[in-house]
Amino acid sequence: MNHKNAVAAVIVSTCLILLLWHFALTDKAPEPLIQQVSMLKLLEHKRASPDPSGSHQGDSSIRLEPRFFLSTNYPPVTPEERAMWEWWRAMAKGDPKFEWKRPIDFFGQVLDYQDLPIEGAGIRFHWNHAKGESWADATSDHTGKFQLRDQHGKVLTLSVEKEGYYPASGLIFEYAAFFDPSFHVPDSTRPVIVRLQKHGSTEPLIFRGATYNLPADSRVAYLHLETGKWSSSGGPNTISFQTFQSTPDAEGRFDYEVRISAPNGLHPHSDQLILQAPEAGYTPSIQISRLASDPGYRTVVEGLYYYKTGTGKYGSIGFSMTLRSEQEATIGYNYRFNPSGSRNLEYDPEKRINQDEYSRR
Repeated sequence: MNHKNAVAAVIVSTCLILLLWHFALTDKAPEPLIQQVSMLKLLEHKRASPDPSGSHQGDSSIRLEPRFFLSTNYPPVTPEERAMWEWWRAMAKGDPKFEWKRPIDFFGQVLDYQDLPIEGAGIRFHWNHAKGESWADATSDHTGKFQLRDQHGKVLTLSVEKEGYYPASGLIFEYAAFFDPSFHVPDSTRPVIVRLQKHGSTEPLIFRGATYNLPADSRVAYLHLETGKWSSSGGPNTISFQTFQSTPDAEGRFDYEVRISAPNGLHPHSDQLILQAPEAGYTPSIQISRLASDPGYRTVVEGLYYYKTGTGKYGSIGFSMTLRSEQEATIGYNYRFNPSGSRNLEYDPEKRINQDEYSRR
């Protein structure tokens, strides 16, 4: 019996093996394999089908995007920076116009300088893209927030205005070039804050703008703030300019130094809105020097300063000076001067003390 049972067991095992082998040849593939094949077909379909938005083409359509952030380092230093540059080169190779097809979303909030939301501010968007340029308008809600969604392009600019406030304009946001200082990564949880300054109380001011040819041979020229006249002698309410130049070289380049002085000092600033001069922090004079051998050599000097006069009065001056090899310089300038002694420099044309003057002396 034992021998017969063993033979029977061998026969049964052999039949089972043959049956399983048959099913393996004739049955459908297991479910996981079906899923893998389907996924491969889906990827092939995505490679063959263009993006309906037109935002990607060619090889760049399947390029995975890295995490973006502003980086001006080149060559790239970190693995994250290298990943962004590899992505950039691959995109440029696949579609030279990819920069103008980047997704644009923007989230903003309008506040005053006391951090209070401003409702009803008008926002104007402008952006360029592969087909040209577009505009859109929005209005801030009761929390001051506004947004632009689901657009494509490269650079977005916006301006914000509200009656009773000074407008904010020329705000620029780059969406493609991560190495541009204005590169922007939108975040709905961290809106861009746009601050508007409310019109305040204004005082009568002297406001002048003009051009003048300055000597560039070390002689001092004094601008008299009350009259707008230039002379070779100073006074308590003056700003002085003194320029030194070396002999030009064969290419016409020369070393130079420009000195700007005020009796009680100057205070550099970059305020877009000039509202009030600071009480302290003034320097007696400012020196700006350039060598002919400097890589970024240029013969234009610009400045924006608050000043305090010898009589304790305040103002602001902005200028652009162009130096020439003929020992002469041309300066274009405008200034505000409050003769009351107040630090208030908020300008109202209707309260301008002097008549309109713009002359070349």
